[in-house]
Amino acid sequence: MSKKEKNNINENKEKKYPNMGDARINQSKAKVAVPKQKRIRLLKTPTQIIRGFAVLLYAVIIFLLASPFMSATFYITEDLEATTDPEKAYSEYSTQEQIDEAEKNLQQALDGLEKDPDYDPRAESEISVSTMGMDWRYNVAEGVNAEKLANLVEKAKNTDRSMYTEESVKKLNSAVIRAQKALCSTVRVTRSIIQLILSGSVNGTDLEGVGNIVVNVLLIYVLAVLPIVGVLITLFDRKRHIKNISGMMISLLCLMDIFVMVYPHIAIGAVMTITAYILLFVLSVGGLYAKQQEDYIVSHPEKESDFTQKHPQFVKALINFKRVNMKKTLDEEREEEREREEKRAAKKGKK
Repeated sequence: MSKKEKNNINENKEKKYPNMGDARINQSKAKVAVPKQKRIRLLKTPTQIIRGFAVLLYAVIIFLLASPFMSATFYITEDLEATTDPEKAYSEYSTQEQIDEAEKNLQQALDGLEKDPDYDPRAESEISVSTMGMDWRYNVAEGVNAEKLANLVEKAKNTDRSMYTEESVKKLNSAVIRAQKALCSTVRVTRSIIQLILSGSVNGTDLEGVGNIVVNVLLIYVLAVLPIVGVLITLFDRKRHIKNISGMMISLLCLMDIFVMVYPHIAIGAVMTITAYILLFVLSVGGLYAKQQEDYIVSHPEKESDFTQKHPQFVKALINFKRVNMKKTLDEEREEEREREEKRAAKKGKK
């Protein structure tokens, strides 16, 4: 077929169907107008406010894990042992002669340290004195000068014992304890939950009474893990009661854990954590009540006027519910209108 014949056929079609070409062009270029989605503005309900404060309290509790939970004071006894019972403490003040004698013996023990021939400087040094690094407090009689002895004790405790023979180290440790007895000394031990987890016990301490505090390592890990679990539940659970029920249970479990683990050696960190858990328990109870009220008014919208007068703060949940459902209804109407327009355009194309 020649080009001229093809043009004649096209001209005849256009005369017979004058609007066919325009319809195809309009159909290809037609675009369905999609309305711009508007963000729903929801009000802050009591449950949302309580949830925010609960997350904040969990964060505070996790931060407090690094603060001192346990604080114990140990006393030197007559038999050169350590005890947490103040009644067993050696409480006689030393005379100046006794202080000088203790200083002399300690200096001799320091001077008598013998180098270990098998010492390896690359090996980790071990602390042989149970009170190393603790906060010692000295009490001496009025008029007695014990400053030199106290400084000598600190020097002896800070001496690297790994490079000396075991026998000479034992003599030094014994002299340190006797010097501390002469000073009528007490030692104060403080440990946080993180320190107890990392070390498993009070660092290098063989003192009587500490074993009862840290014997159950599980209690220590529970105190560290439960607040992390609680904050995750509270963050992910937005519309159910799980966060409030878990908050109440975690608060009670951790309060019991603190008293079992560190009582009666409770430090400032434990006191602050106990306070935070009591507030968390109250918040969880309030959140449970608020959620029940909000669910009730959403399921009984006919009582909106009564709630507006008596409990206006809970009406916010019903307002949010209406706004969300109104948006869904509008979206459904737009979708139906869009489908109708597409069907009309399809019918025009067939004609």
